[in-house]
Amino acid sequence: MTTLIAGTEVRVRGLLWEVVFTQAVGEQELYRLRCLEGGLRGQEFDLLTPFETIEPVTIDFNPQ
Repeated sequence: MTTLIAGTEVRVRGLLWEVVFTQAVGEQELYRLRCLEGGLRGQEFDLLTPFETIEPVTIDFNPQ
């Protein structure tokens, strides 16, 4: 997985999050995420990959 940049929307643990920042930690990558929905909205959370699965949200700019 490539490093995600700040502002990227991702799905983690069934919720929508925004990447705040990333930082290499040895062979892992630390992600600070801000929740965009649900009861955790506005709260920030740190996680390490590859121990957690982060799915980038793709947006279709060609609606039909």
